[in-house]
Amino acid sequence: MTELNAVSTLALFETDKKQRVAFSENILHAIEGGKINPLDAQLQLKSMQEVLDNLLITDEKKNKNCAIAKRYKELLMSEADLHGKSFERHQAKFSIAEVGTVYDFSVCEDPIIDELFVTEKDLKVKIDNRKAELKTAPPEGRTEVNPNTGEVITVYPPKKTSTTSLKVTLK
Repeated sequence: MTELNAVSTLALFETDKKQRVAFSENILHAIEGGKINPLDAQLQLKSMQEVLDNLLITDEKKNKNCAIAKRYKELLMSEADLHGKSFERHQAKFSIAEVGTVYDFSVCEDPIIDELFVTEKDLKVKIDNRKAELKTAPPEGRTEVNPNTGEVITVYPPKKTSTTSLKVTLK
């Protein structure tokens, strides 16, 4: 058997959309057929996701290994520049494009937008405080006086929903 390494493993995924869907279905069928334990599959998929995140997420808040992703992006863009603005390779079309445009309004020196940002921040704090208060309301509701109208109202706790899932923490 040929030894798998990063290069040969990545080459396995030079696929088209139909092949990727078939690969996913094959994993599911292997689990259903008892060939793969679903816990093992989840561990392996979670590990794959971490590898992808390490290479693709350049945001320091979302990826503690973002230096890897930043260096990968440098190498990727450098190679892409050699092929022009748009090109095809294997099963994909590549395009160099501006994405995720962000505007920094702090440099505008505009007192109106600065004041609006302060108001927005204050409003967010008020909303967060009110949400926290409403979470403490009993299921049958609680009587309060509307400070704006003086009307007596009954407020109820927010509806809480959640999804049960299996959390996997990689070591």
